[in-house]
This record gives sequence, C-alpha cells and structure tokens, in this order.
Amino acid sequence: MTEVKISYTETDDISWITELAKTNILPPFESTNIKELHEFSAWSLVVKESKSSQRTYAAFQSYPHIHYETEHWEQQIRNDTGVQLEGLNTLFLRIIISESTSDLHIKLILQKTFHSIPSLEYCCFVSHEENEPSPALLEFFKNKDSSTERIKLWCCERISILPEVGIRSKRSEDYLSIKNLFSQIYSSLPNSELEIFTLDFLDFGEDRCPTYKYFTYDESNSYIGVADIDEGEAVGFIYATTNRINLDILNNNFQLESVYGLRKRHRKDQIDISFEDASTTVPDFTSEEEDEILEIITDIITTVEMDPDLVQCMRDIIDQISPPESPEIIKVDVKTLKGKDIKTILNSQMFDISNPVHLSLVTKNNFKYFLITSLVRIINSESFDSKNETHMELVLLLGKSITKITNDRLNEILTSEIFDPAEEKFAKISLYVLDKMPSHKLLQFQKSSIGRSIYQKIKVKEALTKRKKKIKVSYAGTQAILHEMARLSRLREKDSNDKSSYPPGSDSQSYPEKADLKNICYRNMGFISSLAVRGKYKIQGNYSLAQVKEPFGFKPSQESLDVVETDTSKNESTEKYPVMHTEGEDKFKIIIPNFYGECNCFFIEHLAIEKEYEPRCLYLIMATFEYFAGVDYCVLLLPYGTKHVPLIRQYFTSIPARPFSVYEKELFVFHRSGFNRTFQARLYTENELPGVQNLIAGSCLKDYILEDLRQSLTDTDKKIKAITLISEDQLLGIALVSEIHESEFIRKYYDIGQRCTLKYHKYGNYGQLLHCVIHPIAKYLSSAFFKELMRLTQKSILYYKIYPSHVIPYNPDYWQSLCNVLDCLVPLKFSKKAPSKPSILLNQQKTEEKSATKIEGINYSLCYASINTVLREKNIISSRIVILGYSDIALGVLEKLIYNRKYRFTNLTIVSKYTIPSELPYDEKCYRFFPIWSDYNQPKLDSMCLPAWVTVVRGKVISIKRNFIHLKETRKYNSETFLIGFDYLVICEDLQFQTKKVEKGQQDEMEKFGKMKYSLLTKLWKYNCKPIKGPSNVFSLNNVEKAAKVLNWLWKYFDRKVEIRDELNSSSRAKTKFKTLQELQMAKREGRIIIYGNCINTYICLTVLLEENFPFSKFTFVKSPTTRNSFDFYTPDIESVVTHMLQKNNLEYYEGLLEYEFRNEEITSVNITTDKDSFRLDCGALLIFNTKSVNYRIFKALHQSDLSFSLPLREGNGYPYLLINTSFQTNVKNVFAAGTITKMCTKNGQSLRFENSRYNLREVGMMIGENIDKLLSKELYISETTLPNLKHPSVTVAKLPHGYIYILVIKPSTQFLKKNDIETDDKSVTPLSLVLGNLKTGAKLIKEPISEANDDPDEVDKNTKEPKKLDDSKEQLKGLGEDTKQLDENSEQLDESIPEKIFPEEPEYFSVSFDRSQRIQRVECFTNKDVNIESLIYIYGVELAQFYKTISIETNKESGEVSFSLTQDWILPLDYFTFYDEETKDEDEVFTKQAYDGFWRPGFPPDLESTINNFLGSFSTVRK
Repeated sequence: MTEVKISYTETDDISWITELAKTNILPPFESTNIKELHEFSAWSLVVKESKSSQRTYAAFQSYPHIHYETEHWEQQIRNDTGVQLEGLNTLFLRIIISESTSDLHIKLILQKTFHSIPSLEYCCFVSHEENEPSPALLEFFKNKDSSTERIKLWCCERISILPEVGIRSKRSEDYLSIKNLFSQIYSSLPNSELEIFTLDFLDFGEDRCPTYKYFTYDESNSYIGVADIDEGEAVGFIYATTNRINLDILNNNFQLESVYGLRKRHRKDQIDISFEDASTTVPDFTSEEEDEILEIITDIITTVEMDPDLVQCMRDIIDQISPPESPEIIKVDVKTLKGKDIKTILNSQMFDISNPVHLSLVTKNNFKYFLITSLVRIINSESFDSKNETHMELVLLLGKSITKITNDRLNEILTSEIFDPAEEKFAKISLYVLDKMPSHKLLQFQKSSIGRSIYQKIKVKEALTKRKKKIKVSYAGTQAILHEMARLSRLREKDSNDKSSYPPGSDSQSYPEKADLKNICYRNMGFISSLAVRGKYKIQGNYSLAQVKEPFGFKPSQESLDVVETDTSKNESTEKYPVMHTEGEDKFKIIIPNFYGECNCFFIEHLAIEKEYEPRCLYLIMATFEYFAGVDYCVLLLPYGTKHVPLIRQYFTSIPARPFSVYEKELFVFHRSGFNRTFQARLYTENELPGVQNLIAGSCLKDYILEDLRQSLTDTDKKIKAITLISEDQLLGIALVSEIHESEFIRKYYDIGQRCTLKYHKYGNYGQLLHCVIHPIAKYLSSAFFKELMRLTQKSILYYKIYPSHVIPYNPDYWQSLCNVLDCLVPLKFSKKAPSKPSILLNQQKTEEKSATKIEGINYSLCYASINTVLREKNIISSRIVILGYSDIALGVLEKLIYNRKYRFTNLTIVSKYTIPSELPYDEKCYRFFPIWSDYNQPKLDSMCLPAWVTVVRGKVISIKRNFIHLKETRKYNSETFLIGFDYLVICEDLQFQTKKVEKGQQDEMEKFGKMKYSLLTKLWKYNCKPIKGPSNVFSLNNVEKAAKVLNWLWKYFDRKVEIRDELNSSSRAKTKFKTLQELQMAKREGRIIIYGNCINTYICLTVLLEENFPFSKFTFVKSPTTRNSFDFYTPDIESVVTHMLQKNNLEYYEGLLEYEFRNEEITSVNITTDKDSFRLDCGALLIFNTKSVNYRIFKALHQSDLSFSLPLREGNGYPYLLINTSFQTNVKNVFAAGTITKMCTKNGQSLRFENSRYNLREVGMMIGENIDKLLSKELYISETTLPNLKHPSVTVAKLPHGYIYILVIKPSTQFLKKNDIETDDKSVTPLSLVLGNLKTGAKLIKEPISEANDDPDEVDKNTKEPKKLDDSKEQLKGLGEDTKQLDENSEQLDESIPEKIFPEEPEYFSVSFDRSQRIQRVECFTNKDVNIESLIYIYGVELAQFYKTISIETNKESGEVSFSLTQDWILPLDYFTFYDEETKDEDEVFTKQAYDGFWRPGFPPDLESTINNFLGSFSTVRK
C-alpha cells in the first residue's frame, strides 16, 4: 500500500519544488519565485508518496496576494462579499503545485492545516474572473458572491473538511467501541481486565454485575460523554469528575494564584483580588443549620405545590439562622473615595433609575455605596424593569433582603428571562425565595453549584432513611453515601491536623512536609506564568520568590524590597568583591496562599477519541462544561515528558510548578469562557487604554508598557506600533513592535542566516518586539496573533532581547519589557566566527573598530520569530532534565538543549551549591584563579541568559534515590531538606582540592572493620569516613564564588592588621591591648600567606594575591613533592623559569612537606619538612593546592545511589570513579555523567580516566546534550568498543607573576582521536615542532633526542592499562635529598658538558607542533606580551601551508641568526625544530635538529639539509 507522508516545507525541498513549478502549477495560480515565497509564506506543506513520484506543494499567506491591501483586506472583503473574515481565523492559499491527478493530496493538506491551527476557520484564495480554478480545488472551495468585477473569492470552511461528531450519553451498544478505545490507551491490560474496565465504565446496572473496581461513577459529581458519528458508532468519550481531585495538593505544587486556586472566590482567600459586596456571598452555615434547611428544601423540591405553613416555617428558620443585615455592615470607607457625593446621590429619595443620568451611576464600582433600604425602594418603584440587565444587577445586591420586596415585583423578577438560577450569581439569592420560584426555575437552580450541593445532601438523607428502614438502596444512593462520608472524614481530619487527606482513588499523591526554602535560588523568568522580563527585576534580589498576582506579573512586598536594598548597600560597603549572600535570610519566604472557596473545576480522568476525529475533541469539553454549569475551569494532568500530547492540549494554558514541587505531572487549565469567542487583531487606539490597564494591572512593569503605548500614539514617525487582541469588546492581548537598527550586526554574529534566507528580507522587514502580553484564555492563539502582528506591522522577522537581571541596574537606558509568549520565540545562538585568515594578535589598549566594542557589549539573549515558522507546531519536551553541578560541561549540555532545533525543552534545571555567574557577575580576578580556559565568559553567559530558559536551584546534594534528588538548603544553621524530581539527570562533578581531613583513629577503625567484612574494599572505607572541617583560615579554591569569598576574607584580615598597627603607634593603647610580650611581637609581624601545592594553580594564586598588594603582607611559596592530579606546564623548563623568577625576586620559597593541626579554630603556624631541615613558620592564612579527591558529600550521595563505581582495589590506584559508557551514560539509562570523577569503559577492556585526559569541556557537554536528544528520539547508538571522537582542543591559560602569561592549546588525548585523524599516507619528511624563544639560549646544552608526539604526561602501565603513579611523597623526598647530596659532593668533578641552569633576564617561549597530516595540534606560549588568547585558539588545526603565511621569518645575514615575527611587535629567535622520520611509523622516533644561540648550526645529516632549508624558506620574509 502506498504510504502518503505530509510534512512542513524545508529548505531541502525548494529545489524539486522549483523544478516542479515549471509545469505543474494548478490554476488559477501563476508562477512565482519559490524561494522568496518560502520565506514569506505563513504556512506551507509538502505531500510525498512512498511508492510513486507524485508530490504536492502548497503555500499559504496571511493576506490575499492580489487586489486587496495587506493591512486592510478584512474590511475590503467584508464590503465586497459580506463575508465576515478575520485575520486570526483565515489563511489564503497562495500557490499549489501538484503532480497528483486526484484531489487526495489537496484534502490531506487542508485537513493538516485545519488540524494544526486551532483558530483557523477559513482557507481562501482570490482569483481573477477569467481564471477558472482547477476541478480538484472546486471540490473543496466554494465561490462567494462579490460586488467587485473581475475578482472572485473562494472559501473552504473548517466544517466542510473536518468530520462532524455528536455528543450523547453512554449506552450499552457502545461496549465494543469503548473497549477498543480503552485497549489503545491501556495496551498492556489483559483482555479479562479490559472487559471489567469497560463494564465498570459503562455501568449498565447491577444486572450486568459491574465490579466498580476501576470506576465509582456518581452522576452528580461525574460526567461521561460519548462522541459518535451519524451511524451512531462511538468514536470517543470523556470521563470527568469534580470530586476526585485534591485542590490542596495542587495548590501546594502549582502556582494557582492566577486561577484563584481553582476555587470560587472567597473573602478569606490570601491573595490580592477584588471581591463583590458581602451581601452577594453565600452565608456559611453550621452542620446543624444545614440539616434544618435541608429538611425544608427537600419538601420544596419534591413538591411544587407548597404548604403555607411550610413556607412560614422556612422563613422563620432562615431569619433565625441568618438575621437581616444591618446597614452598618455594608458601610463604605468614604475617606478612600474621590467622589464623596456618589453615596448621597444613590441613596437619595430623588434617585430615579429611569433617568439616564442617574442610571449611568449604576456601575459595579458604585454598587458598594447602595444601602439595603434604598435598593428595596428602587426595585419596588415603577421605574424598575425586570427585562433590563442593569436593573437586574441591583437585585443581586439584596442578598437575604430579597424577601423585603413586594410579591408582585418578586414574581416579575423570578419569571424574567434574565433571572437564571443556574448561574451562580442568581443561585446565591435564590436560596431565600425557593418557595416562590416556578418549577422550571427550581430545576435550573439544581444545576448551580449551590443547588447541586443541596441536592446531593438530599440524596444522602433519602438513602440513609431507606437504609434505616432496610429498603434496598440504589447504586447511585450508595455512592452518594460513600462520597459524603469521605468528605466528612476529610473535614474532620483537616480540623484536627490542619491537613487535608486524599480521597480513595485520588490522582494526588502523599508528600512529606516541604521545606521553607528561604535559601534556595529559583530562577525561571521564561516559564513562570510564561513570563520573561527584560529590565530591573526586583524579585531577583536575595533569592525571594515574589507573590504571583493576576494576571501575569510579579510584585514583591515593600518589606522585601526594603530588605533587599538594605542588604545590598551593606554588602557593597563591607566587601570588595561582590558575593551573593543566602545565609540568615529569614525574612524571605515562599508563601503559599490558602483558598477557601468551593471547588470551581472538573478534572478529566479519561479522554479518548479516534485520530480522524481528534480535532472535534473540544466538543467533549464543551459538553462537560454544559453539564457542570457552575464550574469555570477544566483541569488536565499529563505526566512529564508525554511524547504523544493530545490535540486538546493546545487549547489549555500551562500552570507552572512551584520551585520545590515533586509532583509527577504537569497541570493545564482551560476556562469555559474560551468557547465560541470571535477574536480580532487590530491597531491600538486610545479608547483601549482601560483594557490594557486591566490586563497588566498586576505586573511590576506596567508603567513601561503604558509609556511605550503613549509613544506609539504621539510619535509622528511611528517607530513604535501597538497591536491589540480583541474578543467581544474585551482586550485580551497587547503587543508593541519598534524598528531595529542592528539587523546587520545580528546577521553577522548570530545564526539567523542558517535559519532564514536573509537576502529576501528587506531592511524594513525586521522589527524588535518590545512587549507582548496575552490573557490565558487566548493563550492558544499566540502563534496566530504573532502572524497577524507581523502582517499589521509589515515585518517578516521579529527579534526580542532578554537582559539578565544583573545588567539593567547599570544600564538604565535599556528597554524594560514584559513578554509571556516565549514559547512562540526561538533563541538565536551567538558565536564569534573564526577568521578566514588565522593570525597571531596582541591585545590593543584602545579599540579601533566599533564592531569589536559592540561584540564585547553583548549582554542579552536574542530570540526571534519569522513569518514562515511561527504557525508551526513546536515539539515541546517537558521531561524534567536536571544538571547536577556547574561547569563548562553543564553549560555545554544546556547550550545544546536550549538551541536545539528539533525540540523545545521547557523543563531544564541546574542544581549547584554555589552561585552561578549567570546570576551574579563576579570580578575578573576571581576567574583568574583557575587555569582551564572557559568557553563561557560573562558576555557568552549573558547571551544565553540562562534564567530565561533554565531553573536555577541552590542546594547541597544529600542523596539520589529513584527519580528524586534529595537536597539541603545552603544556609549554615537550621537548614532543611527538599526534593527535586527528574526524568533525566546529568552529573557534572569534578575532583576538588580539599582542606578537610579524616581523623586517623576513625579511618583505622573503619578500615579494620572493612578488612574483616569486605577484604577487597579496604580503600573504599576511607571515603565513608566523614572528614573534619578545617580551620577557618585554611582555604582551597574550587569555584569562582569561593575565590571571591577568600579575597574578601583576606582584605578584612589585613584591614585588621592596619588597625592593630595604628594602635601600636600609641604606647598607652598598646599596653592595654596586648597583655604579653609574645602577643605584642605577633602583632608586629607581617601577615604571612602561605601557598602550598605542586600544580599550576599555586602560581596563579600567587599572581592574583601579589596584584592585590595587601598591606603588611608576606607571601611564602611551599612546593609539595606529592603526585600531581592535574595537567600543568607541558614544557617542564617553563616551570623552572617561573620558579627561578620567584626566587630571584626574593620570594620566600621552600620545597617540602607542610603539616598543621586541625584542633584549633584558626592555625597560627605550620610545620615544614624539607630534604635538609624541619622548621615552623607563623601563618595568617593557608591556601592549599596539594591534591584533589572526591568531595565526601558528593561521593556519599552517588555511592548510596544505584550508580556503579570503579573501586580503588590497589594501594595508590586513585579514587573511586563513576563508571560511564561511551555515550556518557551510567548503569542507569536516564543518568549521564562526565567530569574528573568519571571513568569511561568499553567492552574490549579499553578504559579512560577523565582525570588524566585532555579534552574540551564544552564539547563533552554538547555531546551529552546531543545524546539526550537522541535518547528521546530513540536514535541513540552506544558504541561498545570505541571511545567518542573529540575534535576541539583543550585550552589552559594562566596569568603568572611579573606580568607573564602561559597559554597551552593542545589536541584531546589520543584515546579520543580516530586513527584517520592523526595518520596520513604522506611518506615525506614532515615537521614535528617549531620552537621559538630564549629559554635555552646561552646555556650549555646537551644534544639529546626529544620526543614530542606523546601528549599524555603520565606513563601507562602496559599490564594494567592505568597511569603509573609516582612514589609516596616521603620516599620521593628522600630520593631527592640523596640525589642533591651526591651532586654536592661531586660538583667539582662534573664534566663540562653537563648543563648549568642559566635563564635569560626576560624569558620567552613559543612552540607549535604538527601531526603527520601537517596540521597544528599543539600551541604553547610563555611570554610577558599581552597575547590575544583567541587568536592562538584559532590557529589550532591550521594546515602547515597556511601557517607559512601566518608568521614571517627574518635572517641576520651577518651572524646567520634566524628569528620569527609573530606580530609586528613580537619577534622571537629560533630555538630549535624537530622532524618526523620518513621511514618509521612510530611517532616517538623523531629526528631532533637543534639551533643553538638563535641560529642553526651545521652537523646534520647531509640528506636533510635541503629539507630543512626548504622548510625555513617556505615562511614569508619580513618586509622592512
């Protein structure tokens, strides 16, 4: 059978469409530019058949392509044809190209179009009278009579394309159809259970023996509707209830403030909303009072003819229970009113409701001024008209006083068509006049929520009466009793425990008490009520989540704002480097409001419909609303990550979850007023200002929107245009668009060119979206509204900027913006493109190019919407993806998911103990403590604007169990635990420098026990011992926030030193301050900062601290002999040079072991053991960079989970490593991991420790993000034998003392490279390395072969395939001492050929290495020049032929000295170069050719002399 596939038009389809358009355009359409049409068509589809070459292409636009104007075609068509078309519900067919002779393809296109665009009602096209449409089109399009000559309008309506269905109740004939639908939903259910399931659902009665195992149907609280076709066959059904949903649980887990907790409004509700007068509310009765009323109303409902005595009895009881209100209760505080005379006028005897002037005062705002006596007088007057809606509004204000009006007027009101007791507003007062209501009005009253409640209690009472008399009770009566018992039980439990229990079979879950979460950072500007903010966003301060207000905005309390401002000023005055503070902020709490009203929603438990009829599923919802007449909201719960989202979902509005929610489902809400509305998009006028003010009343940015609206009306050049969304004279949306002058810059530096063909978009087609707010009722129209927005503003591409919260306070000129339609926008990726001609550059002090300055100023995230993609369905993935840990790997994962073109991920979360730089920009010095070059600098982070797309949670990881992460608050004291659920987890943790230490006794005891019980796991017990926290003045730097805190601590420490020195200048104050001479001497000493370690971090730390220039400070550098855990200087001579410069400048320098005691709160001294001596040094602060290990908290959390570890079974074999496969997956399928705590293994035995490997962190993160994408698409392939292939280099950048910088750009470790990436068939002699500089110049050098090909500094044990470790530190120290002693004894007898360590005054080093394919695979630089780091990264991977043109050679003809000019101001002499051997395949065997004293000396084999000369001659010569 031929398979027909319909899809969106992509760029790849343009070629065959263009070819097909030459001969297969269906009339009446004419040829056009297909490429241009693809860019400007609002909707386009292609149809392809699998077993034939027949294809069809159709393109739609938002306006007619002939005769009519783009902006005003609605009115013009209305005048010509009388057809009411609106831009939001109409598309115009622009062209259709088809090879098919049948109308099947056209039908599929129209079905797909109406199916995908919920607001679309008409598809039309306009043609000239002489052009007759194709017969295939005439099957679907009908001509509309037009008054315009020579022009015809053809329309196709939705109702003629999509099949119609009817809605009815269930019946026994539906058994097979319903069972078939259930079998599709529950495919794993056995047939026997499926039969019981269907029988319970249909509930044929007790004669068919339903078990009620799955359904407890109650007609008063449940509704079952069946959708059928003309033949009566059931094709769909809905099962909805009002009592199987726990609103308290939903309110605790979702932000229900904007929908009032899905309850009726109540005066006790803790939310800032306006209420009607107290007289319109339903009185609260006690249970005894309700019973008395029920006894009376039971007889009223069951008997239409009422006994007069019963009527009087009812009146007496009602008056006794609820006495008439006194006028004092409705008094109004006139002090707050502007018009004090309104109350006097309304209650005057002269007030006449028939007077138009008087009637104009009867508004909702003035209802509160009416007195009851005045209302009774007005309603009893002859001027009152029961057919007037405004007059009838006054009746609602009477409340219980409705009994005071005359009987004739009351009968007139009750029989009026306007008086509908089914409506809640009339049902509230109907309670007091039930005895006078006609029978048909009583039946209407039963449909209201009050009537249903009373009717339900009547059923319960009748059932209980039958039960007492031992009369058989029906199933409905039994269920009514059970539900009432459950309700009373919940009320009793709520009164006793102040908690609500869950009804049996409820969809809700039981959760533990939630933490206060004051110190949890929660950011989600993009999807909290779909809100995005560009501007000064006050709630970002100090981690307080402000209260959500209707409809969309956030506005923190004034008390919170005062605290934020106070804390900020305090931090600025006391700390030099900004740090976010979260400790002790007890005033910032996330408050969950309580709602007390009645349930105002129904819950869809089951909804199923055949695929062909799915567009009509909205009819089932409409029928349910009609059944539950007093309910306003429909609730839909879907599990996170639902792949097959029902079509009905597009009509619903998503309710965001609360920060600490672990609810396993998403919540969607639909309001009943969304039905049968006609919408219109039009230009904003001044008359619509009140509607806009009402729409954005709760937004903290409303003033900015109103100011922009004012400019849109006053500016003559119309730089700002405003478009409104109107429905039945109600404003439901507003959007503002302005001109943009950065289109060329965006085209150059963003990937918009890969998404659109920009040559067809003119300069005026670009616009900037300033604001866009749409009411939740019309949220499903967001895409269609954007289409109309572009048509009315004549734009084809709209850009939208999102600024991080930390940017605006320093740039008040930026736009302040509000947008709640981010789901319609696509983020653009910013990337600085590599230059076409790589070169080495030095940073210039003054920027010469304006564009360069502009690039550095990128501090916003840019999104866009184009006309050809805005209507397309977004593949939204709501799976909860959680990133644990903050690093470039984590950011790489987020970057891949945020900019994913296939899916839209809406539920991304990053969990970190520390503040991420996206929230707070740290000082540049804080970043310099770390040698690994980050691809994510501050401008890059600002361009991503993580808070717009990612939820940021601060917390300490405790454990990982099932699909939940257990976290703890970050504050020091009284921190509480909380949970975060996940569907996919990415662990991005690394080894860290440690200051904590395990007690010796505890470790010995644990290891002893481990040997007794598990002899193979002796090393593992070491990590189960909880370490002791180090002294307060001992630090290790593992992240930027810690670096900022250490710098602040040091500044405070030395400020105290300055104060003490001032006191020492006064002899009298010194005597009272210091009690002993020892204290006085300690105070006079300089504050010693000791830096201890054996890695490149120690030199970087020393550099930063020296630049701080602390007063009265002294630095001591102690180099440890322990094994290094990270990569350092690639060339060892550079480290020797750095050490030499430190000693030359009289820095206190030692090599040995450092020890200190953990007993005191602060250490005052340390013990140092060198190869010659042991001594003690006083210490003010100690910074440790000795060894790295697994953080105890992280290891404990991971080890106690279900994740697999590689255990340290041998002494000195490292730490436990988290095992991952070649796709970065752990043994748990949905958990990924990367970083230095991981070890990658293959089935063939090949393994790789990330700790000992070089790789690009961002590239690894991007690969994990891509693997998550593939796993969702079920396309993930896991290689069992080969490691992933990495291409990007690892970059190390270190600022060193005395203005030097070290840069290393090197290829990934060879295990990550494919063989074809490093091998070539070229057998010629190729260069291996070119080394420039003067590190060895002037020294007595030994000629020795140099092996440059191996990038891994650690040797590998061939038996274990693990890196060899150095000996224990003490043995190494002992050997070092013996070697030094032997050298001292025999120093006079050494041969003159042994080199002496002689270093130049200004050392410099620059080397470039090539692989066999003659591409640069390593760049290393050590210089005091201000080198542009990115320029060195760009030359990585450059071919040798291109490198010849990058630098120039300069030869001194007199001395023969050879130098290379890297830049105009940077010239280095040649040191040496090496070549590969042309006969060997082993990269370790190379020829070493050295050039001493800066020029090449003879002595090489004669056959290589020409090769060397050709190599040097290939470089361009310096032009003088």
